[in-house]
Order: sequence, then structure tokens, then C-alpha cells
Amino acid sequence: MSVVPIRKEYHNLQSEDVIPLFLAFKRASGLSPRTQRDYKSVLSLFFSRHPDGMDRPREATMEFLGCYENPNTYNIKFQNLKVFWDWTIEEGLFRGDRH
Repeated sequence: MSVVPIRKEYHNLQSEDVIPLFLAFKRASGLSPRTQRDYKSVLSLFFSRHPDGMDRPREATMEFLGCYENPNTYNIKFQNLKVFWDWTIEEGLFRGDRH
């Protein structure tokens, strides 16, 4: 997989701009409505707790996941966020310095 450079027009996008793009992509990919709601729920919760999550994704993700002791809950949240961050990298929307 090659690295996609950040597009300048996307540099100032905030989470409220990116989440609908991600959900539209998932909807177009044929994801079930239930899974779409799960993604929306996790991302909304994540960015409500970490509004600066787009600028410091790794640290914010670790802080967010650190709140969950139940392995099942942790793994579900982790997987949802991983798919989201991977998508932002593929689309050139990732602003953090590491993933």
C-alpha cells in the first residue's frame, strides 16, 4: 500500500466534516444499517470526548480505549476506530503524525 499525501483542501476538515464522508463511503460499500449506526455511535462518542482527535489521533485513541475494561467492548471500539483511521489514510485525510 502506498502513502497518500494529505490534500491541502482537506487539511482543515474537522470530525463533523469527515464522519459523514466516512459513513457515506461505508453505506456505498453495502454495509448493513446496524453496522453504520455502530460506526456513527462510536465515532460520535470518540470525538465528543476528544474534539482534537483529528490532530492527535494516536494519543486520543489510546485515551479513549483506556476507559474500557471489558475486552469485548474494547475490541469493538478498537476495530471501529481502526477502520476509520485506515480510511482517513487511504483518502488522504489523516492529519496525525502517526497511526
